[in-house]
Amino acid sequence: MVSNLNLAYLHMRLEDIFGDDEWFGSKNILFVGDLLQLPPVNGRPAFNKFSNKLVKTRLGAANAVNIWKETVEYNELTINERQEGDETSFKMLDFVRHGCMTNETIHMLKSRVFKVSIQEKYKKIESKGTNPPICPFSKVETCQKINELMLESLETEKIELACVDVVDESGSTAKFDKKQEKKIEKLKDQPSKVAGLETVLSIAVGCRVMLRHNIDVTLELVNGVFGTVMAIYATHISIKFDHIDVPCDIERVTSRFMLSKNL
Repeated sequence: MVSNLNLAYLHMRLEDIFGDDEWFGSKNILFVGDLLQLPPVNGRPAFNKFSNKLVKTRLGAANAVNIWKETVEYNELTINERQEGDETSFKMLDFVRHGCMTNETIHMLKSRVFKVSIQEKYKKIESKGTNPPICPFSKVETCQKINELMLESLETEKIELACVDVVDESGSTAKFDKKQEKKIEKLKDQPSKVAGLETVLSIAVGCRVMLRHNIDVTLELVNGVFGTVMAIYATHISIKFDHIDVPCDIERVTSRFMLSKNL
């Protein structure tokens, strides 16, 4: 989901490129997306109006404006291709996404709740097919707990790789003190705010993993691809990704982030 701020940045960039102060540089823009999905990370939906404070601090303008309302002509797609042929699931998911739950929908969702542990269910599903099942969760914390349980179920040794924090004080009058150290301590469980790096990465041979950074676009080693750990070395990890026939060596990555007053 594009935030309202990024929408404004897009408009301003097209103004600069085409030398035209009309909306989006007088160019037609086609936006395709789901307005009912989760809001942008650390942002507000594209159709929300800017706050006066945001306009002054980020855009340098005097008055707030709703770019979406001023410029976009909305057309809704009504054909559901993903659940085509399964009217029951289609109606259930449509009710859920609109927040209009019926008794029938609630009963159906309750009937899908399994009584055994997630590990048992995972193993049972995995044994029926060739591809390992994917388990989506609504919260990162829940996903982490399940990952820990699945990791413990493996017979191979668990390896913990600690993230190393390096403070760059060059070119700045601000010094790293106890106050900044406390800020970093609070961010240990919030990888999304520290360039997506986990404080401690726990892995083992045979465990399933997912890339969180783009490594090589030409090989489709990008954020979101899945694989299985084949071997762990001092300098790299050998991973067999689902879409590549041979294992790939993944090395340690370095990311930079600013410790601002908002973090």
